[in-house]
Amino acid sequence: MNKKTLILLLSLTAIYIIGNLIWYQINKPIFMLQPESALYFLDILNPVLFSQIHPPLLPLIMKFLFYVFGIHNYATIYMSVNIIFFIISLFFIYKIGEKINGISCGRISMILFSSVPAIYGLSRFYGRQDFHIISVLLMGIYFLIASDFFKNQKWTIFYAVSLGTGLLLRETFLGFAMPFLLFFIVLAISRGIKKSQICNLTI
Repeated sequence: MNKKTLILLLSLTAIYIIGNLIWYQINKPIFMLQPESALYFLDILNPVLFSQIHPPLLPLIMKFLFYVFGIHNYATIYMSVNIIFFIISLFFIYKIGEKINGISCGRISMILFSSVPAIYGLSRFYGRQDFHIISVLLMGIYFLIASDFFKNQKWTIFYAVSLGTGLLLRETFLGFAMPFLLFFIVLAISRGIKKSQICNLTI
């Protein structure tokens, strides 16, 4: 990522932060109230380390930050976590665009992604990992592209790790990830899949 692209990423992140701060001042609370939000909020306040009813990754992150910064900073903590996930999404959607059609495509992809109102809306929901799995889905898609149809073992393993990470965020993650995986498998078969690719895929 060159300097101009980094400046663009930081600028889009700054706009996202400012937009959320304004939204928070106008429309509190930090998330829209729903039963799932209440369940997750109670879950992260539970002293038990690992959740018995929810995928553990986000509750663990929140519990650690609550322990360090205190429960009274809930809004700031949750917004900060979402900023990290937003930056990860921007980075990987840029990498996907760059891989497909060069730097300009990657930059335009970042701009279009950050301009979607749903990105702001979903980041206001706590208890539904729709916003957080976006970054992991994009990460997995980039790893799939980088694997060159499973020819590169390293990137194929990274893709498997992204699947595991997604399942730690949301139990139905595979429902979102499988269409992309099946698409790449079909393309690999249509191009004449080799034994080494099958081995990488099964690992």
